[in-house]
Amino acid sequence: MGRRRPNDDSPGGANWMDTYGDLVTLLLTFFVLLYSFSSLDAAKWQAFVSSFSGSPQPVAATNNGKIQSINPLANLIPRGFPAQTLHDPVDEAEAITETLAPQVTEPPKPAETSASATIATTQATTRETTHTTTAKPKPTEDPQIKRLQDDLKAYLQGSAIGGSLSVEIKNSQLLIRLVASVIFESGSDQLRPEAASVLDGAAQIIRNYAPQVQSLRTEGHTDSVTPPEGGIESKWELAARRSAKVLQRIMAGSGLDQDIAYTVGYGSARPIASDETVQGQDLNNRVDVILVS
Repeated sequence: MGRRRPNDDSPGGANWMDTYGDLVTLLLTFFVLLYSFSSLDAAKWQAFVSSFSGSPQPVAATNNGKIQSINPLANLIPRGFPAQTLHDPVDEAEAITETLAPQVTEPPKPAETSASATIATTQATTRETTHTTTAKPKPTEDPQIKRLQDDLKAYLQGSAIGGSLSVEIKNSQLLIRLVASVIFESGSDQLRPEAASVLDGAAQIIRNYAPQVQSLRTEGHTDSVTPPEGGIESKWELAARRSAKVLQRIMAGSGLDQDIAYTVGYGSARPIASDETVQGQDLNNRVDVILVS
């Protein structure tokens, strides 16, 4: 059995009619609202949407021919509301961004103060002073060795072999250079008699300066051409024997301590002239006597 529609006279009939009237009223209101939306000006709605999307504002010409911007929100402002209070949202966003953007400024370069300039000047002066200080001073000439040079030169130049020797000061040392071909037999370590007596006289002069002499050294040299004679096998041996003979002769008459004396044989390793000539060979065949005071 279907549900029976209640009669108007029934207890629930009045309530049903009230509900139906309310429903019809609501539907009428809904359709009126839809109609009001359908009559909205499309141009105004488009302008309203454009103001939030950032689209460029349209322009229009006035009666006097001037071009002016049309604010899309101008027609939406209620009457009596001040128009200058309405701002473009895009312009406001740019203004806020510029205001909030940090102002970056390049820090000024520190100026050179007088203190830093003074330090730089002091450093430059220190470098110059250091360079000047580290330079080796010129050695001064010892008066004792100068007197010894004068005495030996006067004696040796007046001797029988005076023309074959020299006496000079080099690097604060007294150098006596003897030509081997004059004081030795050819190719051997045997002293000539006149050379032996000259070395004895030189030893006596050195004895007068014995307290000032710190070391005595003899160096033997040869040329690279003339071979040694007799039982001497090499030039190193010939140079060493000649150097030792001169040292022994001087030490015997000078009274110097043996601890400060020594001899060296260089052979032909340290020439002072060319061996291509006889004169050069004579200069290279030599014995050097070196005294340090």
